[in-house]
Amino acid sequence: MKATELLTKQHKRVHGLFGELKKLNGTARRKVMDQISKELAHHMAIEEGIFYPAVHQLNTKNTQEMIPEAIEEHHVVRLVLAEIPRVDPEDERFEAKMTVLEELIEHHVEEEEKEMFKAAEKLGDDRLRVLGEQMESGALVDDGPRRAGKKSASAPLQQSAHAHSGRKRMKTLVAVLVIVGGLAACNRAPQNAESYAADNSGKNTRDRTDAAVTSGDQSSAKADVTITQAIREAVVADKDLSTNAHNVKIITADGVVTLRGPVGSAAEKATIGATAQRVAGVSRVENELEIASN
Repeated sequence: MKATELLTKQHKRVHGLFGELKKLNGTARRKVMDQISKELAHHMAIEEGIFYPAVHQLNTKNTQEMIPEAIEEHHVVRLVLAEIPRVDPEDERFEAKMTVLEELIEHHVEEEEKEMFKAAEKLGDDRLRVLGEQMESGALVDDGPRRAGKKSASAPLQQSAHAHSGRKRMKTLVAVLVIVGGLAACNRAPQNAESYAADNSGKNTRDRTDAAVTSGDQSSAKADVTITQAIREAVVADKDLSTNAHNVKIITADGVVTLRGPVGSAAEKATIGATAQRVAGVSRVENELEIASN
C-alpha cells in the first residue's frame, strides 16, 4: 500500500470515530475520544517521522511551505488533545473542544490530501510503497526536519490564494481554541501557578515569561533539526511511555535541548531526559517536563 493510501485510510478511520462520538452522550464518549487520541498520536508520529521528511526531500517551493505548516497544525492538535483528558465528558466544554478538534483535523486533512499528496506523487509509486511499508511497521527514519523553526527573513512572501485562505482559516480555528481554553480556565476555581496540571497548551508557569523557551525557538540549523528528530523518534519508539510523553515539546538550539510539556510520572520525565542526553551532538538537556496531575 502506498504511503498516501495508508494515510488516507487513517484519515477516514478518524473521521468515522468522530461520527461515532457524535452519537454518544456523557461518559460513553470518553472511550471513543481516547481511541481518537491514540489514532491521532500514531498518525502524526509516522507522518512527521517518515512521510514528511520524504516529501521535504523534493525540495520544491510548495513542499518547503507545506511541511512546516503541517507540523504546526499537528502542534495545535496536540494542544487540544492535552486539554481533553481533564474535561468531564458531560461538561459542555467537552463538546466545544470536540468541535474545535474535528475542525482542525478536517482542515488539515483537506489541505494534505489535495496538496501534499499530489506533490508526493513525484516520489513515484515504488518509493511511496516503501514509505507505506515503513509507516505500517512504525519504523522511523532520520532524513528530514521535525519542526521547521523560524522562517528566514528572505523567504518569499507571495502565497497562492488557496494557501492564504487555508492559513486564514487556521488562524480562526486557533482563535477558537484560545477562547475555549479561556472559558475552561474561567470555569475552574483559581489556582496558583504550581497547581496547574501540566500540558502543551501554554499554561505552564515558565511559558508566562518572555524568557521561556518555546517551540518557535527551535533552530533551523541542520545539526539541531537532526537532534530534535532523533530524540522524537526515540521517544515515540518507546512503547512504555504514555501518549502525553510521546508528544512532549523538544526544542534544540546550539546543541542545547529543552524538554517541555506533561508526562505521566517522574520515571517518564527521567527516561525522556536520559534518552535526549544519549543523542549524538547534545551538549546539555534542560528537562522542564512536568508531571501531569490526575
